[in-house]
Amino acid sequence: MILFETERLIVRTWNPETDAPQAFEFYGDLRVMRWLGAVPKAFESVEQVRARLEQHAAKFIEKPDEGLFPVVRKLDDKVIGGVIFRELPDAEGNGTGDVEIGWHFAVEAWGQGFATEAARGLIVWGASHHPNLTEVWAIAYPENVKSLAVMQRLGMTPVGMTNKYYGIEAMSYCLALPLQNQ
Repeated sequence: MILFETERLIVRTWNPETDAPQAFEFYGDLRVMRWLGAVPKAFESVEQVRARLEQHAAKFIEKPDEGLFPVVRKLDDKVIGGVIFRELPDAEGNGTGDVEIGWHFAVEAWGQGFATEAARGLIVWGASHHPNLTEVWAIAYPENVKSLAVMQRLGMTPVGMTNKYYGIEAMSYCLALPLQNQ
């Protein structure tokens, strides 16, 4: 199911069987995974990725207004990354009430504006599904200058270092959203 499209991208729900081999190209790459999680680790097999994608697909059925979604390049119909729209967890995995936008892309897709393009579309999509949402957050390790640059291009405001989310010390950015129900 397509969630939204941009000029060059389609963001849709996962098809674990067909998406897993392409997703393994970035989820199996430590250059990508080093920026994700408290203990960054690359997936070791397509089967591991497929199992994780099945979890994400099942979560979307339960909560169709949030999740991790594949980003497909229209030019060649290739899954080149993923975007996140969901509640940020604390170190124990409990919800914090803050909504996260996030992105991760295959190395081949870096530096081409895909993260910014997908994130802009994701913000619009998320706000349309959460009309009372007043802000979204993004976090990144301070060394992840590429993600920090995306946050700046999105017009997000730097808030500073925090250890509130995921049990990691990260730079946080916030973007105020206009309320849809006014």
